[in-house]
Amino acid sequence: MAKNWEQWRGQVIQGKFRLDQYLGGSDRAAVFLSEGAQPGAQKAAVKLVLATPANADAQLLRWKQAANLSHPHLMRILEFGRCDLKGANLLYLATEYADESLAQILPQRPLAPSEAQEMLRPVLDVLAYLHKAGFVHGHLRPSNVQAVSDQLKLSSDGIVKINEPSGRAKRDSYDPPETATMMTSPAGDVWSVGMLLCEAFTQQLPPVSSAAIDNSRLEDPAVPASIPEPFQEIVRNCLRSDPRRRWTVERIDGWLQSGLPAASTDTIPVTREPSAKRGFLILIVAVIVIVAIVAGIEMRGSHNGPSSDSPAQASSQVQESQTQSQSVPQPAPQPEPARQPASAAASPSPKPKTERVSRRSDTASVPAGIVRQVMPEPSKGARNTVHGKIRIAVKVAVDSSGNVTDVTFVSSGPSKYFARLAHDAAQQWKFAPAQMDGQNIASEWLLKFAFSRKGTEVSPSRVAR
Repeated sequence: MAKNWEQWRGQVIQGKFRLDQYLGGSDRAAVFLSEGAQPGAQKAAVKLVLATPANADAQLLRWKQAANLSHPHLMRILEFGRCDLKGANLLYLATEYADESLAQILPQRPLAPSEAQEMLRPVLDVLAYLHKAGFVHGHLRPSNVQAVSDQLKLSSDGIVKINEPSGRAKRDSYDPPETATMMTSPAGDVWSVGMLLCEAFTQQLPPVSSAAIDNSRLEDPAVPASIPEPFQEIVRNCLRSDPRRRWTVERIDGWLQSGLPAASTDTIPVTREPSAKRGFLILIVAVIVIVAIVAGIEMRGSHNGPSSDSPAQASSQVQESQTQSQSVPQPAPQPEPARQPASAAASPSPKPKTERVSRRSDTASVPAGIVRQVMPEPSKGARNTVHGKIRIAVKVAVDSSGNVTDVTFVSSGPSKYFARLAHDAAQQWKFAPAQMDGQNIASEWLLKFAFSRKGTEVSPSRVAR
């Protein structure tokens, strides 16, 4: 099929994506640039895959799962589905269009250490996000490290769940040695990180024999001495033939930050199963700010002050940039404070109102009426994307025992990533039971989170009935 892909130039997929330029392909898949079939449409990369009864449903399911993931350094999936071109049964995937990839730069020159660091940080942040969500990237290569409007992003079309087949028939040195006998795992992505760094500095991959790819017991690949620290140690511990001896993404990031061994010695769990033209701008430019105007909630007052305006009446503007992120080990949760007496709960009022408790930073004490307060813990890289404050408000339903039974957004803010952190943290809060006539009753609280580069603040407000 490879020699026939060009015949579809000019065809339009689903009335939206015109195949304007053939960018490359293989015997089973091809990628086209689409300028858009409609005026004002954004550029997109459209991937076409030959559909067969054996692979179509599984491939569409993988794309659906990947489309539900959201990270500032992960390529956005715009649309996917089935299509028919001149009688050929195809699957199509439309994603953001990348201006360049690392694969276009490395044949011309290696990366400088500062460029490698700027490249590695967002890569690690994406991998940490995927692994925590139960997925692996599974196809980390220079061609899939891409620049979109001067921002580094990883491809998303090959993402699969942990312990599932990769869906690719051909393997190479970027695939870990255990690929032949094991399903996908986070350890496999770590191997690919080692290969990526090695090629970035030396413009070639270390020798890996076919026996190693078949998972025979061989020595670890030799790491070129020309790779500078701290990257040489990272590469050495990524390219362990035994996946259990490889560093985790968190350990890699810890070493990258300090040049010293990370505190954690955890290994990656693996489950055995049968079986440049313009220069890579993102590697030089550290920060590009993208301004977003979003609705927010701003409430003022103190613990003993009057009621604030309702959330619907308050608004704020925040700016959020999408720059290179990095994944760092998360701080330990704060110790659980002593239970506050029930009398600290607000007495009911005949008219709905919002009673202020306090605004606190990460290190402030827990306000009265709150037994356990869990703060969201974004990575340092994610914090560095914030300009001003990102404000997210959630309302929590609390039962008569003080446990949170439901969390709903009042304002989700401009970032799904920070919204998810706020939502998950709110679910873990515990409150002193509210009382009426000596009896414990259900209550509601409004939690207003404000994320900034310096930390996270929360304003808990009890909504009296």
